[in-house]
Formats: sequence, C-alpha cells, structure tokens
Amino acid sequence: MATHGSIDLLSQSREILYGNENVEKQKEEITLESIFLLVNSMNTSLNDRMNMVMDKMNSLEITVKKINGMCDQITKLHARVSKNEAEISQLNLRCSDFDGNLQGLSNIFDGFKTKCDQTEERMKTLNNRLSCCETEMKRGIEENMTFLKKLREEKDELSEKVLDLKCRSMKNNLIFSGVQELPGENIEDVVREFIESDLGINEYIEIGNVHRFGRGARPGQRGRPRDIIVRFLYYQQLSLVLSHAKRLKGKRIWIKQQFPSEVEQARKSLYPVMNDMRSKGHRVKMVRDVLYVDGEVYEQPFPESPSEQRYALPRFVLETPNMNEMNTPERRPAKRYRPRTTPDSS
Repeated sequence: MATHGSIDLLSQSREILYGNENVEKQKEEITLESIFLLVNSMNTSLNDRMNMVMDKMNSLEITVKKINGMCDQITKLHARVSKNEAEISQLNLRCSDFDGNLQGLSNIFDGFKTKCDQTEERMKTLNNRLSCCETEMKRGIEENMTFLKKLREEKDELSEKVLDLKCRSMKNNLIFSGVQELPGENIEDVVREFIESDLGINEYIEIGNVHRFGRGARPGQRGRPRDIIVRFLYYQQLSLVLSHAKRLKGKRIWIKQQFPSEVEQARKSLYPVMNDMRSKGHRVKMVRDVLYVDGEVYEQPFPESPSEQRYALPRFVLETPNMNEMNTPERRPAKRYRPRTTPDSS
C-alpha cells in the first residue's frame, strides 16, 4: 500500500514537472536516485516559489503599511473635512446673516440716496439764492466802499481843518522852558521880568494868558522846572520875543512856539535835516511842519528799511501861509485895560 502510494505521488509529481507525455516513459525507470533527484528538483522549485511568495509577501506588507499610512491620512483628512464642513456650516449661517444685513444696508442706502437727491435740489435752490445774495452784496460793498471813501475824504478834510484851527489857536502862544519856579510866584510878573532882563526888551508886552503846565520840579525841588505857556495878544510882539531868543544861547532856557502834537512830531523829524542844511550854507526856514530849503519845500524821503519805516514820524502838510503876509508888520491897536492873571496854583 505504501509503495503504491509513493508511486502515485511520484506520478503526480512527474505530471506536474514533466507533463503527461513523459510520465509513461519514466514509470519503468523509477529508482532511488531518480526519486532523490526528483525530490531535490521539487525542493529547488518549491524554494524558488517560496522565495517568490516571500518577496510578494514583503511587497504586500510594504503595500499594507502604505495603505495603513494612507488610512491614517484619510482619517486625519476626514477629521479636517468634518471640521471644514462645520466651519462651512457656520459660514453659511454668517453669510445668511450678512445677506440680511446687506439687505438692510441696501434699504438704508436707498433712503440715503433719496435724501441726497432732495438735498441736491435744495442745494441748487440755495446756490441760486446765494448767487443773488452775492450780487446784492457786491453792489452793497461797492456802495459802502464809495461811501467809506467819501467819509475818509471828509475825515481827512476835517482833520486838516481841525489841525489848522489848532495851529491858528496856538499861533500867538510861546513856551518858555527852564525858567525857575518860585514859591507863591506871580507867573505873569516872572515872565515880564524875564523878557525885560534876559531878553532885553523894554517894550510893554500885552499878555493874554500865562500859566505853567506839564510835569517838572516843584518849588524847592531839584530838577527841570515846569514849562510856562504864554499867550500874546499881538503876533508882532511874539515875533519880537522870538527874535531876541538868541540872547539865551549858553543858558539852559529855551523859547519855542506851541504847536499841536501832530505838527510837533513832524517838526522833530525835520530838525536834524534843517540843522544839516543850515550847516551846508542853505537858507532854511520852517513854517509849522513844512521845511523850506532855498525857498522850496523839502520833501522828506520815504524810509528804506522796515525798521526805519516803523519808527518814521508822519508828515502833516498844512496850508502854506503867505510869507509876505507873515512878514508884514501888523497894525498895533491901542492899549486896553486888562486885569492881571493870577499865578497857576497847580
């Protein structure tokens, strides 16, 4: 039984190894050596197939590992996809809210556009009214400018007239500076004594009014005494006193005509020019605030620098008096009785 089983196994092995055609030829030659060779060849064939199977198993194992890695990645990807789906759901909800808000904004902008259209219509109306107002304003400004120009001209004319009246009212006034003030003095007697002793005028001078003014040292105090203003009744006697003022040279006493502050400021700016022209041999004469050099009116140059322009004094040009009329002796009227003036108690 065992022999028949081995023979059948060998037959099947031959069929597998050599095919059906060579089986009959090999039946008669069964020996131990042939069996050994057969088993050895079978073992070699099985080893080759086992190696192939092992290679395939190894490659299959690598493939399985790759598949496992892909499964892990797919799992992670699935988690991320799930998370993204949740976020997309939230975004859809927010988009729905945003759509609702956009609709509300659209309604607001529609209302705003309607109001803008209404405002534009109102602006057009206001622009038309503003154009009319501008036209009327320009006409009013032109009328006001014309009126202001006329007022300025009238003001300048009145200022010149007032200044001329001031000069005329002060025409017969002289200011004596540096005359010592005594306690309880009679100012008129002091002036008459000064005119007679210091100026050498023995003629009786008709004085309308006399008093001290301004700030200065009081009687018994050191310093410059207060000035004395004297109003003469006759301009001829005033000219006589002025002509003798040169005798005061070297003394700390001065005599000058009284002028308004505007004219006095202009005269102060012309004094250096007058002295300079006189030192150069020119004939100079100052009438009010007008300086005559060789018989012609001196035009004061305009300051060049801003600092000079800032501190420059204004020049007031008044009506030029008739020189011949001023030099003509006035007819002296008869003396009249006048009570003496009391000394200034201030």
